[in-house]
Amino acid sequence: MGQRLNGYKSVAPIEFLKSKMGREATLNEILLLDYLLDTYKFSPGILNMLVEQVLKLNNHKFSRGFTIKVANEWSEQNITSLIKAEEYAKKEYEKFLQLQKRDNFGEIRELTVKEKEIINRIYYKSSLDEEILDLVISYCMKINDGYIISWFINRSVEFLENHHVENRVDAQALLHTFHQKYVLNFGRETYVNS
Repeated sequence: MGQRLNGYKSVAPIEFLKSKMGREATLNEILLLDYLLDTYKFSPGILNMLVEQVLKLNNHKFSRGFTIKVANEWSEQNITSLIKAEEYAKKEYEKFLQLQKRDNFGEIRELTVKEKEIINRIYYKSSLDEEILDLVISYCMKINDGYIISWFINRSVEFLENHHVENRVDAQALLHTFHQKYVLNFGRETYVNS
């Protein structure tokens, strides 16, 4: 095993977090590390790599919900070695980097920090497949002049989740329905005075 991977093993998770954050850990962060060690039984080296991954994907924030979502994924992937952890982390980070730039009607631009947070939240919170989420994000960007708008993407994802969509074809049909029902009529609703 390389010297770099041994570096993950040789540092206690609390010290690793402190070094990555450049400050003392908060009580909530310490409790979260304890929870991860107790619940997932990751070795300290794997936990350190998970901490690094969370900070890379979550704009240098070590928040409970996002961290537990990543830990659940690593547990489901049965990550029991640093080599496997490194391979999985690399693959997931490459996916994340692909989301950094999106096609805005032929124009490439970098997503804002807020947009990256919205996308991360959607990917880690939603029960939909990544392929379907990619479709939703593209749809939302086309409707909103190339921008990611939180409330719009959340409503679109909720609509598909409520209809238990399972494949891309059904997702496209439901997005068409969503568009016809909610987007085209936005602002045209009539209200009856009571």
